[in-house]
Amino acid sequence: GKEKAQISFEHILQTWDAYSDTPKFAFLNAIAAHDYNADWSKVTMSAEFYDNQLSSLLNTMLSRKDANNTVIILRADHGLQYGPLVVDYSTQIEHVRPWTQLIVPENLDGISLESLFANQDKLAGGADLYRTLRALMTITTPGTVEPTEFLPSVPDWSYNLLTSKIPSSRSCNEARIPMKWCRKKELEPRFGVCNTFGGTSQKVHCES
Repeated sequence: GKEKAQISFEHILQTWDAYSDTPKFAFLNAIAAHDYNADWSKVTMSAEFYDNQLSSLLNTMLSRKDANNTVIILRADHGLQYGPLVVDYSTQIEHVRPWTQLIVPENLDGISLESLFANQDKLAGGADLYRTLRALMTITTPGTVEPTEFLPSVPDWSYNLLTSKIPSSRSCNEARIPMKWCRKKELEPRFGVCNTFGGTSQKVHCES
């Protein structure tokens, strides 16, 4: 049969085809790299296969006529936190620095590519992405007025990543990021990573 990634991606493409003239929002939580296996080569191969499927989806989406009005956001968390990969330097760095990629049309109304580029290496968090998404869902739907009485408020300390520039001096406290997830760049990685959701063997690496 088909791989689960292929099924999900096909569903997204079918939705875009069926509602070509209707504003739409799709969310997919893949958990692509959480299929543990005693043979770590199989884990790596599974992740590589998913990458190929994702690449195919992106190529298809960006080749469509409505690509000039479509925003794609890719996010990845810390990945696998057990087994031999835990001691790898990149794994420890990824644990506190989730990866986020925004793909936006160059001429999309209401955005500033200058701000997007400036924010690439700045300290941003989930609240900033939430503000950005809320703004995008408004500007891409002409005439839309947000029913604010039914929606959570947008934190006034957050930034729209596509219209505002995050200060280089922004601190973890200002971004509301817990210090245990906000280690300084100059600190050397330790043997093991802090994972408060894991077993006791992981928690020993957490700061008190």
